[in-house]
Amino acid sequence: YQRRVHGDYQEIMIKEVEGEWAPTERLAQFEPEAPIAPIDYSEKFKTIMDIFRYALKIDEVSLRAYRLTAAVIFLNSGNYTAWYVRRKCLDSLPELKDKVKEEIEYLDIIAHDMAKVYQYWHHRRLIVQKFGSLPPNEYALLEKFHEEDDKNYHMWTYRMWMTEQFHLWDAEYKRVTAKIEENPKNNSAWSYRYFLQFHHTEYIKIGSAEIDFAKSYILKDPNNESAWVYYKGIVYFSPSKCVGDKAANASLAEKFKAEGELFCLKIRSSVTDNRFCRSFLVDIYKEKKETAKSAIDICIELIEVDKIRKNYWLWMKDKILLSFPEKQQYEKSQHQYY
Repeated sequence: YQRRVHGDYQEIMIKEVEGEWAPTERLAQFEPEAPIAPIDYSEKFKTIMDIFRYALKIDEVSLRAYRLTAAVIFLNSGNYTAWYVRRKCLDSLPELKDKVKEEIEYLDIIAHDMAKVYQYWHHRRLIVQKFGSLPPNEYALLEKFHEEDDKNYHMWTYRMWMTEQFHLWDAEYKRVTAKIEENPKNNSAWSYRYFLQFHHTEYIKIGSAEIDFAKSYILKDPNNESAWVYYKGIVYFSPSKCVGDKAANASLAEKFKAEGELFCLKIRSSVTDNRFCRSFLVDIYKEKKETAKSAIDICIELIEVDKIRKNYWLWMKDKILLSFPEKQQYEKSQHQYY
């Protein structure tokens, strides 16, 4: 049954599953006499779902219930109850106790239709965890998903779990470095790299090298937002969240900010319309009274440079003014935005 889920065997699989249940073993979906917007279910869908409702009502856990879930999943892959019943059968039936490998094979077979189905990824995670080690074809399968959509949220989230579960930090670090090289603007790959590097390694050991890595991509393309976000994440988010002494982390982050200021000023002078370096400078300058005026001036630049976020930068300028009113002795006539 598992190998009949796709291709020319779809109809055969559903008919065989239907044949295992008597005509009386059905529970129709409740419908009012005159529904306002009736859903035009196919007869095949109605039949399988009527059987499934009956199985749920009597709480059946059996081989035929297990096979039934494959038909339900084929017709509606997002039916989380079908996935749950499938796992329940795997966990409860003696005949299926040693069939974890076969279940992984089933998941491999249907994978190409499941790229964006959360229930599939959740089920796969639980089954692989039960398997106890990384399945032989796991990387090949993930590569196929990556080729289809290199920003597939479910695939990356699963990859994070896989790395933690099987301690694949070093191997995945090499792989994600290659992924960023393939597509430097893939924010999902950058996010995954951040997870790999700052989730379990001391900030003080890797912070500088990771900033250099981000800078190298910014210099290649100053408008690569993914690299800028990674850079800012290291400076502002990582110190308090990473492994290591928090005070030492914070001290190192201040050093990174000073270096970041010089780097951003360099980009600002050479790329006149770059919003990312200016945004970074605002974050740095708005923290202190003595540099608040500079932050406001750059907000005014961003109102012109980053027009789509004009209202945000107007709000930010006013927020900084309210924070340090004694430092902002400007004539409103100096700027049209005051």
